[in-house]
Amino acid sequence: MLQGHRTAEDAPWQPPTDLGPIPDEFLPRARVLLERQQRLMAAIPGILSDTRQQQRVADRVSDATTTRSVPVYLDVTA
Repeated sequence: MLQGHRTAEDAPWQPPTDLGPIPDEFLPRARVLLERQQRLMAAIPGILSDTRQQQRVADRVSDATTTRSVPVYLDVTA
């Protein structure tokens, strides 16, 4: 869910509690998926940091190379 786009009927997801244990034939795949998910979750802070740094550089370049636009006309009758 995107931040700021929650509706009244949205609620945090809760896993079902009445399914019983995972079947043995699915355990290897579940472990692989869990490991992949954990690696990706660990990578997120670094990726966000890189993205913020790139945004700061882009903002500085934009501020140095463009002029702020100033409105020329103001419609006071609308």
